[in-house]
Amino acid sequence: MVLDRGTSEVQQARYKLLENRDWVDRNIFELQEKYKGKWVIVLDKAITATGDTPEDVEPARKGREDEALLMRIPEVIRTPI
Repeated sequence: MVLDRGTSEVQQARYKLLENRDWVDRNIFELQEKYKGKWVIVLDKAITATGDTPEDVEPARKGREDEALLMRIPEVIRTPI
C-alpha cells in the first residue's frame, strides 16, 4: 500500500499497526524464543518494550497509541492440523 498526501493520520497509523502485526507474524518463532509469556510493544517493526504486565509496557506507547502493537507473546503456538 502506498500512502499519499490524501491519506489521513489515522489511516497512516493503522497502516503502521498492520505492518507491525505482519512483522510479528513473520518473526513469531524467534520472538517466542526470546519473549515467551511476556507483554511487548511493537513499533517500527521492532520490540521496543517488554514486561510481565500490560501496565509495565504501556508507557512505551505514549504518543503513538494508534500505531503501536501491544501484545503478549504466546508460550505455546498451536498450528492447525
